[in-house]
Amino acid sequence: MTKERKSNREGKKKPAMTPKEKKAAKRARRESKDPLGFDKAK
Repeated sequence: MTKERKSNREGKKKPAMTPKEKKAAKRARRESKDPLGFDKAK
């Protein structure tokens, strides 16, 4: 009789945010921290 192997390993977790979402959140956070509201892109 052979022993059956059982795997309790879970698959990879999905990231909470996609790279695009991360970048947008970072930009929004940086803009909200800007005291005078200057647009640095101009």
